[in-house]
Amino acid sequence: MRPGIVSNSNHPIRSILNDRNGTTSDKNINGQLLQTINAQKCPFYGCEINGCEVLQLDKSNSTEVISPNHLILTHKSNRKVPAPVNQDRSIFISPFMQSQNNFLMGIFDGHDNLGHQVAELTMKGITKLIALGLKEAMGAIPLSNSTINQNDVVEIIINAYEEFDKTLPYEKSIMGGCTAHMILRLGSNLYMSNLGDSYSYLVTYTPPINGIQKTHVLDDLQPHLQGSITIHHENTRHKPHLPDENSRIRALGGRIHIPPPPKNPMGSRVIVKSSAHNEDVGLAMSRSIGDFEWTKVGVIPTPDVEVLNLAEIYKDSGEQKKLFAVVASDGLFDHRQKEFITKHVARVLYETSAVDAMNTNEKQTQMLEGVKKLITAASPLKPEWYRDDISFIVKNIE
Repeated sequence: MRPGIVSNSNHPIRSILNDRNGTTSDKNINGQLLQTINAQKCPFYGCEINGCEVLQLDKSNSTEVISPNHLILTHKSNRKVPAPVNQDRSIFISPFMQSQNNFLMGIFDGHDNLGHQVAELTMKGITKLIALGLKEAMGAIPLSNSTINQNDVVEIIINAYEEFDKTLPYEKSIMGGCTAHMILRLGSNLYMSNLGDSYSYLVTYTPPINGIQKTHVLDDLQPHLQGSITIHHENTRHKPHLPDENSRIRALGGRIHIPPPPKNPMGSRVIVKSSAHNEDVGLAMSRSIGDFEWTKVGVIPTPDVEVLNLAEIYKDSGEQKKLFAVVASDGLFDHRQKEFITKHVARVLYETSAVDAMNTNEKQTQMLEGVKKLITAASPLKPEWYRDDISFIVKNIE
């Protein structure tokens, strides 16, 4: 589920995060934020924030948000145990910190019995700590690329992850954990932070030379893209078999299972004798929030943070090309390749809305149908086969 969608300029969460005047204390900010968050209950899965532009497609399974500049989707898995609820959480805040161009987007994929609760707390907690850290670093100076050092921003982000993990209640952490992938835009910089095995990356879309054909509609599940895409700046998915991750975990006495060939090593696990489950349990990632029993064997809450300069990316891309960012839980890619998914997204985002013959409502309907078809295309062939929670955010970057 994706609590925290913010698109209304009068939304109270946005006004709190954007406050830079120094008149509101951290304590008051915390209280106001929690009061706002607890004010509503989501009608879909009981989450604590109800997004202000949610389109309800299926009361039990899916919600989508469609606009010319972003797509947001979440779809509940068919799991029965241990937690028959959507364990994904997502957040999208735009504008963020006093600028129309700034935004913050993130995916938090929970696991284990209480993973959905850990993901919910993480989504709120890390976002709040990043906002407070930036506010403190800015002081009374308006935020721009020249007034806050990018190394300071990186430190703020890393500290937010690590400090929040320390505050996670033991009763949650012993029975749950989550990934945390976020993309923050401040001025002309993108800060891509990733922790765990979810996905985040950038995509350059090149329109067809002769323009979008007006008869081109989303008529099937295949991503018949008229233009072309280039995927770049992909995150490293934190898996135990990777050399640096493997070395850190083994140095602390951790056990790692790596599937033998021809199986995919991405199926590697960190094994612990879990007192909570009273058996050996394998964790499918080498970094996460929560997962207390794995912390002592080297599973850490420290994210990788990559800083990208948008001016340089646009310079290399050319004037006609478009740029968009993707953050997604791994369920989106369980049954389809990244290129397939990304072509479908590019088609929905650019080629549907570019058909001049359609009015706004027709374009929105076509985009909505395209997103719904993406879920069908990303699901297993047989309904009885396991389908993970699927959530993603796509943001056009200008």
